[in-house]
Amino acid sequence: MNVFLFMVLSLFGGSGSNEVRDNCDRLKITYDTQVVGDKITISVQASGGTEPYYYFFLDKNLNMISLDVKKNICTADKGTLPKLLRVIDSGGCTQTLEFNETSLR
Repeated sequence: MNVFLFMVLSLFGGSGSNEVRDNCDRLKITYDTQVVGDKITISVQASGGTEPYYYFFLDKNLNMISLDVKKNICTADKGTLPKLLRVIDSGGCTQTLEFNETSLR
């Protein structure tokens, strides 16, 4: 999975014109959580970048939790919560959010 993530980040990390990449500060991400029993669902909203957005939910070892990078929702057991969320827009802009485990419970 790390190889796949590297390939995707390489693909989107350096693409796009300078004009598009100059607007990277406009890309914003927010999230909501829902707890049901031992499962936590994280719903992410991205805005301000260039659609489509790609979502990478990563565990503490930076392994991808979900292979569907177009899906902005992740459901996990409390023991396997994502540590990071990385959103990349189609212009190559990236925003990363580190989850605080206690805020997800």
